[in-house]
Parts: sequence; structure tokens; C-alpha cells
Amino acid sequence: LKFTQLATSSGLSRSEVQCIYQDRQGFMWFGTRDGLNRYDGYKFKVFRKNLNNKNVIASNDIKALLEDNNNNLLVATADGGLTVLDLKAEQFFAANNKLPGTAGISNYIHTLYADGDKVIWLGSSDKGLYRYDVRTRSLKSLLPGNAANQNITSIIKDKKGNIWAGTGADGIHIFSADGKYLKHYSLKDGTAHGLIHNTIRFIYQDHQQRIWVGTYGGGLHQYDQSTDSFKQVQFENSFESSAHRFLLCMEEDTKGNLWIGTENGGLSVYNPVTQSSVTYHHIDNDAASLSSNTINCIKRDQKGNMWIGTANSGISMVRIDEATFLHYKYQHDTNGLSNNIVNGIFE
Repeated sequence: LKFTQLATSSGLSRSEVQCIYQDRQGFMWFGTRDGLNRYDGYKFKVFRKNLNNKNVIASNDIKALLEDNNNNLLVATADGGLTVLDLKAEQFFAANNKLPGTAGISNYIHTLYADGDKVIWLGSSDKGLYRYDVRTRSLKSLLPGNAANQNITSIIKDKKGNIWAGTGADGIHIFSADGKYLKHYSLKDGTAHGLIHNTIRFIYQDHQQRIWVGTYGGGLHQYDQSTDSFKQVQFENSFESSAHRFLLCMEEDTKGNLWIGTENGGLSVYNPVTQSSVTYHHIDNDAASLSSNTINCIKRDQKGNMWIGTANSGISMVRIDEATFLHYKYQHDTNGLSNNIVNGIFE
């Protein structure tokens, strides 16, 4: 693959990119701490907050992006709540103008999840989970007693249609599709559900609809629906013995293997059928090895290739038909990656 550098020298507003999204038209969007960037393959257009103009983005600290079915780009920010960009008009609106009923939403939105075209779930870092009904234009704040003020780190929908919300300190909360509170998995509730850590970094559902939960400190868990409990999944990490406990991300490849990003332990590829794993890590002076041992995010593209975003060494890409890594790193005065800290990848 030929990689074109997207750097501040070529128009990117800031080198630290926090999220990446591709809209239906093929434009690439990059959220940074200093504005929203749209890339058309040739040049950047930067959208920033302007105190003298209310019809612009509400904050320059962009956390998540999501396109709805009305040609709007939802922009979640760290301190300006939710802003909506009309992609056709290229005009920003306060969320309540495009999504009536969202007034009063938290200013700290970090996670977005589309449940079909009728419901949008929003996770905040200070006020828990929100459910927005597109049809009735109504917003529901889902804050059961002990779940208040929780940092929502991950949102998925299971095969029953229930919503799983992972938190940064309070385990997992389950809601029905209409927002009814169903269940809480946490060390604090004293139940024998098997979850051994409350810091949830990801909840992932594979192609067989199995649910995997990655924790920061407690390793990997698989949910067993028949017993309504979690079992720990042990996978070997030959590089760093404790790395299997500090997990950051997961993605499934075309063969059903689970690629698990760790902190300081490289990449583990786990086969759920054989329950075996292989660890890949950075090797000094080996250009074909993984570029970093801390993996922030992993994304499979439409061709099945695996893209790996690292904490300090840019992006590594693995071609499924080849057993080697291709690296995209920041290099000063070159037309390449703008920074080696990659927090998110989206196709």
C-alpha cells in the first residue's frame, strides 16, 4: 500500500489524532484536540471553534464521530457536548437543532453507537448513558442509582437486542432496547458472575455473536449465556507475563481469530476454537515486526487486512495474505503519518 502522510505540514490541525471516521461519500474525518479535519484525498478542511460564531463546532477536542441516516455527522467532544454537522450544507448545528430533545446533554461525550436508524446511544464520561429516539425526538438519561456519573467506555447490542454499556470503574450495565435497566455486572454487587475487574476497556461481539469483555487489570472474559456468567480466558503472552491482564482493544479477523491489543505486551492473536494464541511484539532493528508493544486500536478493513494503531509508533498494517507487518510512522519532513500516537481507526 502506498501511504500518504497526513501531517500538520499538509494542513492537519494537530498531530494527535483521537478518532478516525469515513463517511458514506468516502471522505476521511480526523478528530484531534484542536479541531475536526476533513480530508478529500488531496487537502484538509479544518473546522474549529470560534467564539464569535455560534454556527461552528462547540469544542476543538473531538472524541468520537458517527454519521446518521440524514446526512449528518455527529461530533462528540470532550467539553462541548454533541455538535451536528450537516454534511451537505457544511454547516454546524447545536445538537438540539438537528436532534430535538437533546438539550441538557452532558458536555463530555466520549462514545457513540447507532442502533439501526432509529436509536442513537451516547456514552458520557460524567453522566452515564443516554438513549436518543430519532423518531420521537426524545432523550432518556439512563442513570440507575449506583451507575450515576460513570464513564461509559464501550457500547454494544447483543443478539437479544439488549444494550451493554461498559464503564471505567463500575463494571457492565445492561439495558433493554427501550432503555429499561436490566442488570449490573460488578465486583461491588457480590454476585458470582465471574467478572473479576470493574475497569472495562472494550466489549466485543464476534461473528458468532459471542461476547468478549476486555478489562484493564483483569484480563479477558467470555460471557456464557447459559449460566449468565463470565469465564476468564487465558491466553499465552510470551513477551510480557502480565500483559494479558491489561487489555486495550479487540478485533476479529476473517478467519475468526481474535486480535487483542495489550499495554506493553504487544499483540496476541487468539483462536477461540483451539484456545491457542500467538504473540507478536516489537523487535529492535526488525522492520517486519510490530512497531510498538502498546496497541490502542485494531480495525479490519473490507479486504480483511488488519490495521493496528499504537500508542507511540504510529500504525502497523498486516496483509492477511502475507505474514508481515507494514508500518506507517511519523517522520519529520516526510509525507506520512502526522503523529505516532494513534487512538482510533475507522473505515
